[in-house]
Order: sequence, then structure tokens, then C-alpha cells
Amino acid sequence: MIALKRNWKSVVALLCALALSIAVFTPFANAQNLSEEDQLAQDMQFIFDEASTLENGKYVVNEQLVSGKFGPENVASIVAFVLRTKLSKKVASKLNRLN
Repeated sequence: MIALKRNWKSVVALLCALALSIAVFTPFANAQNLSEEDQLAQDMQFIFDEASTLENGKYVVNEQLVSGKFGPENVASIVAFVLRTKLSKKVASKLNRLN
């Protein structure tokens, strides 16, 4: 406690530096989140507008386009996601008919 009384200026300076660093880096973190959201929106738009077509109520995915943009290791998970999305839209349309 005695050492803290002697070094109170150092403690205050450290707390001010910590507060300043948090205030400075918060906008950068928010900007990064926005750019991640923009990237996700662009990826979804590519998947559903360019890399897949709706034929007879089912999505057909062009796996070559998906592989070219996201890599061959991600094709299976993206195709599964698109098929799952189709099922979700089907359920949503049934719910809309009930209302």
C-alpha cells in the first residue's frame, strides 16, 4: 500500500494509457467487423446469384465456380449450405401459405 502511494502517478499514467489504447483501437475493430460483413454479403451474393441457379425449385451449384473462388476444399460445405438454404426457403414458403 505504501509503494502504491509513492507510485500513484505511475498508476494513473498506466490507467490513462490503457484507456487511451482501448479508445483508439475500438473504431478499428468496428471497421474490421463491417468489412467482414461486407465480405460475407459479397460471398453470399456470388454463391446464390452467380454460382447457382434455381431449376425446378432446386438449387443447382456450379462447383467449378465455387472451387475457383473458395478453393476445392470448401466446395462440399458450400453445396451443403446451399441445399440447406433451399430447405429453409421451402419451410418459409409453407409457413407463409398458412398465415
